[in-house]
Amino acid sequence: FPMLPLLLALMAQTVGSFEAGSAACWVKMGRASMGRRAGTGVVPPAGSLRAGGGGRGRSGATTFSSSASEAIFSFGVISDIQYADIEDGASFSGTPRYYRHALTATRRTVELWNEKRVSTAIHLGDIVDVHCPRNRSVTAFKDVLQEFKKLKGDVLHVVGNHCIYNLNRETMAKLLPVPGKLQDDCFYYSVTPQDCQDVRLLILDTYDISMMWPTTSARHRLAKYLLHKHHHPRSSNLLSPSKLEGLNKRFVAFNGALSSKQLKWVEDNLREAEREGQQVFIFSHNPLHPDGTAPQCLLWNYDVLLQLLARFRSTVSFCFSGHAHAGGFSRDDAGIPHRVVEATVECPPGHVASAVVNIFSDRVEIEGAGGMRSGVYRTRGGGDGD
Repeated sequence: FPMLPLLLALMAQTVGSFEAGSAACWVKMGRASMGRRAGTGVVPPAGSLRAGGGGRGRSGATTFSSSASEAIFSFGVISDIQYADIEDGASFSGTPRYYRHALTATRRTVELWNEKRVSTAIHLGDIVDVHCPRNRSVTAFKDVLQEFKKLKGDVLHVVGNHCIYNLNRETMAKLLPVPGKLQDDCFYYSVTPQDCQDVRLLILDTYDISMMWPTTSARHRLAKYLLHKHHHPRSSNLLSPSKLEGLNKRFVAFNGALSSKQLKWVEDNLREAEREGQQVFIFSHNPLHPDGTAPQCLLWNYDVLLQLLARFRSTVSFCFSGHAHAGGFSRDDAGIPHRVVEATVECPPGHVASAVVNIFSDRVEIEGAGGMRSGVYRTRGGGDGD
């Protein structure tokens, strides 16, 4: 990977501030021309609430209308662990990052999931951090995966940019328990839980087209073309969105896009799920809707994907993503809810940032723990009580 040393050298100075830059997405009401409703209220800082407290309002917790036992299906969710056996650090903007504690927070999260009898969990990407020494990357990966193995169920993994900074895809394929065969070394796959045939989980690979492939690959060349198309021709820092405007800020080297092949795969799965009457839940590292995140965290071709999802608005129930550490929420024009999940790496010792997601026929209830915000979100274009 000839580009990797340059990316790593710049990453410590740039990525942290941009990945963490979406706190305001909880309080704005959305752009006039995009989205139906963004999240309201002020989100507590990640890690500010201990396990079991993630919520809002004077009571400190969301009021849930039903028992989780009545849910059609439940699963755990966590994102951006970014573990490294190094001293604590901070993002470029000064947000503390607790690299060693991230492993402890993961361990505690699995304990909480087991207490809730969760049978499936999804990690939304970035198992280890870019600052993890390369000679310890595999060990760090295995340390986190060992904690996930303690879940009395299955853990599904989304690949994030920090994962790829540390390990190539071939090595990750040997470490990550991905069901089925990978397509072209990409980590996108579909799962229908054994205990709930009415639900289909689509795991996306948002770095299918990205700078994180060998420079000789067609994927890398296409990514380089897309970035240079939006940056100044003489720009040497493709990681910085500082000279880009509006939604074009997404065209930075720590993001990526779905290939036409992956988009076709998504369409085929949605059509099949529609035919079988399944609810579809989509999981990605990069956020997919601009009203719930900072633009510099967006999927490059989010607009193409949203147009596709809109065609199946009665089938797609919810989209979850990570990458933007402060979290966020929005609805797209088709009424599909998009939730950005808060980062575990920014939870201080004694805290977690994870949730149990309970699915009902007309809504999704997120029981947040620690720095993970709770919420009740109507599906099929309904309102929200987050």
